[in-house]
Amino acid sequence: MLNPLLFADPRPYYSPEAIRAGFTAHLSVGDGYTVSKVMDAIERKEDTLDGHLGAIRAPTLILWGRQDRAVPLQFGESMQRGIADAKLVVLDHCGHGPMIECPGPFESALENFLNHGG
Repeated sequence: MLNPLLFADPRPYYSPEAIRAGFTAHLSVGDGYTVSKVMDAIERKEDTLDGHLGAIRAPTLILWGRQDRAVPLQFGESMQRGIADAKLVVLDHCGHGPMIECPGPFESALENFLNHGG
Protein backbone atom coordinates (compact mmCIF):
# COMPACT_ATOMS: atom_id res chain seq x y z
CA MET A 1 0.00 0.00 0.00
CA LEU A 2 2.98 2.32 0.23
CA ASN A 3 3.57 2.69 -3.46
CA PRO A 4 0.83 3.24 -6.01
CA LEU A 5 2.99 1.54 -8.63
CA LEU A 6 2.33 -1.80 -6.92
CA PHE A 7 -1.24 -1.89 -8.23
CA ALA A 8 -2.85 -1.87 -11.67
CA ASP A 9 -5.32 0.70 -10.36
CA PRO A 10 -3.82 2.43 -7.31
CA ARG A 11 -6.81 4.67 -6.58
CA PRO A 12 -8.46 2.36 -4.00
CA TYR A 13 -5.15 2.04 -2.15
CA TYR A 14 -3.98 5.63 -2.32
CA SER A 15 -6.37 7.30 0.09
CA PRO A 16 -4.90 8.54 3.38
CA GLU A 17 -7.23 6.15 5.23
CA ALA A 18 -6.02 3.09 3.30
CA ILE A 19 -2.39 4.09 3.70
CA ARG A 20 -2.78 4.62 7.44
CA ALA A 21 -4.36 1.19 7.78
CA GLY A 22 -1.34 -0.34 6.05
CA PHE A 23 1.02 1.13 8.63
CA THR A 24 -0.71 -0.35 11.67
CA ALA A 25 1.78 -3.21 11.98
CA HIS A 26 4.75 -0.85 11.77
CA LEU A 27 3.39 1.34 14.49
CA SER A 28 2.91 -1.67 16.75
CA VAL A 29 6.69 -2.24 16.77
CA GLY A 30 7.49 1.37 17.62
CA ASP A 31 8.51 2.69 14.19
CA GLY A 32 6.39 5.82 14.46
CA TYR A 33 9.01 8.30 13.21
CA THR A 34 9.55 6.52 9.88
CA VAL A 35 5.86 5.87 9.42
CA SER A 36 5.05 9.53 10.07
CA LYS A 37 7.62 10.77 7.54
CA VAL A 38 6.48 8.32 4.85
CA MET A 39 2.82 9.15 5.50
CA ASP A 40 3.49 12.87 5.16
CA ALA A 41 5.26 12.33 1.83
CA ILE A 42 2.48 10.11 0.50
CA GLU A 43 -0.26 12.51 1.52
CA ARG A 44 1.60 15.34 -0.24
CA LYS A 45 1.92 13.00 -3.26
CA GLU A 46 5.71 13.25 -3.09
CA ASP A 47 6.25 9.48 -3.01
CA THR A 48 6.20 8.90 -6.75
CA LEU A 49 8.61 9.89 -9.49
CA ASP A 50 5.86 10.67 -11.98
CA GLY A 51 6.82 13.77 -13.91
CA HIS A 52 10.20 14.10 -12.18
CA LEU A 53 12.36 11.62 -14.08
CA GLY A 54 13.28 14.08 -16.82
CA ALA A 55 14.97 16.31 -14.25
CA ILE A 56 17.59 13.66 -13.51
CA ARG A 57 20.84 14.62 -15.23
CA ALA A 58 23.30 12.34 -13.45
CA PRO A 59 24.47 9.07 -14.96
CA THR A 60 21.82 6.58 -13.90
CA LEU A 61 21.86 2.81 -13.56
CA ILE A 62 18.55 1.04 -13.10
CA LEU A 63 18.89 -2.53 -11.84
CA TRP A 64 15.72 -4.63 -12.05
CA GLY A 65 14.87 -8.22 -11.23
CA ARG A 66 13.16 -9.89 -14.18
CA GLN A 67 10.90 -11.85 -11.81
CA ASP A 68 9.92 -8.81 -9.72
CA ARG A 69 6.27 -9.43 -8.87
CA ALA A 70 5.95 -6.30 -6.74
CA VAL A 71 6.89 -3.79 -9.46
CA PRO A 72 6.90 -5.24 -12.99
CA LEU A 73 9.77 -4.71 -15.40
CA GLN A 74 7.65 -2.35 -17.49
CA PHE A 75 8.15 0.27 -14.78
CA GLY A 76 11.93 -0.07 -15.03
CA GLU A 77 11.67 0.29 -18.79
CA SER A 78 9.52 3.39 -18.31
CA MET A 79 12.08 4.84 -15.92
CA GLN A 80 14.82 4.23 -18.47
CA ARG A 81 12.83 6.08 -21.11
CA GLY A 82 12.18 8.95 -18.70
CA ILE A 83 15.81 9.51 -17.67
CA ALA A 84 18.18 10.74 -20.36
CA ASP A 85 20.89 8.16 -21.12
CA ALA A 86 19.85 5.85 -18.26
CA LYS A 87 21.10 2.29 -18.45
CA LEU A 88 18.72 -0.52 -17.50
CA VAL A 89 20.20 -3.87 -16.47
CA VAL A 90 17.71 -6.69 -16.00
CA LEU A 91 18.86 -9.50 -13.73
CA ASP A 92 17.41 -12.93 -14.43
CA HIS A 93 16.14 -15.10 -11.59
CA CYS A 94 15.77 -12.05 -9.36
CA GLY A 95 12.73 -10.46 -7.82
CA HIS A 96 12.20 -7.13 -6.08
CA GLY A 97 15.46 -7.24 -4.10
CA PRO A 98 18.21 -8.11 -6.57
CA MET A 99 20.92 -6.81 -4.25
CA ILE A 100 19.87 -9.53 -1.80
CA GLU A 101 18.73 -12.29 -4.14
CA CYS A 102 21.46 -11.94 -6.77
CA PRO A 103 24.40 -10.18 -5.12
CA GLY A 104 27.00 -11.39 -7.62
CA PRO A 105 25.28 -10.15 -10.80
CA PHE A 106 24.10 -7.03 -8.94
CA GLU A 107 27.63 -6.14 -7.83
CA SER A 108 29.06 -6.92 -11.25
CA ALA A 109 26.57 -4.63 -13.02
CA LEU A 110 27.14 -1.87 -10.48
CA GLU A 111 30.92 -2.15 -10.66
CA ASN A 112 30.84 -2.12 -14.47
CA PHE A 113 28.66 0.98 -14.44
CA LEU A 114 30.83 2.81 -11.92
CA ASN A 115 34.09 1.91 -13.65
CA HIS A 116 33.03 2.25 -17.27
CA GLY A 117 29.77 4.18 -17.33
CA GLY A 118 27.91 1.13 -18.50
